[in-house]
Amino acid sequence: MQANLLVKRLGWGLVLFAMVPFILGEELTAHNTTELHDMGQTGTFEITTEEADMTIIVYDDFRVVDCEEYEFNVYDQNQQRITFTKTDCEQWWDSDVYQYKSDPLEPGNYNFDASDDVEILAIEGDIDAYMRDYALGEFISSLGCGFCCFGMLAIIGSSRLGTAYASQENSQVVVMGQSQPVQTFQAVVEPVQSSMYQDIVEQAETVVSVAKAAEDEASPDGSFWGGINDD
Repeated sequence: MQANLLVKRLGWGLVLFAMVPFILGEELTAHNTTELHDMGQTGTFEITTEEADMTIIVYDDFRVVDCEEYEFNVYDQNQQRITFTKTDCEQWWDSDVYQYKSDPLEPGNYNFDASDDVEILAIEGDIDAYMRDYALGEFISSLGCGFCCFGMLAIIGSSRLGTAYASQENSQVVVMGQSQPVQTFQAVVEPVQSSMYQDIVEQAETVVSVAKAAEDEASPDGSFWGGINDD
């Protein structure tokens, strides 16, 4: 039980500790960033006066579609296509690389469609520095996720072990508490029915009779002593 309690406390400690990498990762990925669209293959996003001088990037977290087949199209309010620069396919799978980029756009609403779910961000400042921070933030957040998973596994495992241990103790108490009926055996001694035994008894009775007769003859009241007294 003491070990289960220790493991459970360790699990909760890991879960709480995992919040630190999560917060640090979010700070790095959200630094100098405005999220225009969260996730989706189609949708709309708006450019306000605050984002009018920011660089627009398109990021695909999953990257299950090959670079050569990937398409991303953006249209303004007049259905005019806006040009986005596609990242070179040799760098497509790098963690610190975006998939599409555009120079600052004029304020307004824009429609888009993509080959896979994408995230659209407006970045202020150096885009390369942001992507390095973004990759580092994603890595730190992944560490936090790992700590959280290990902590939850420890909590669940210790709870199940505690339940199994308690069930085993209850089973032992029931077994030890059960009274087993005591079976009594009555010994029955049967008399020995044997001709040899009968012969021994008869011989013993004969010896006793002879000895008694001899004693009677030797007593003072017997005929021998009586004859002497008469003389």
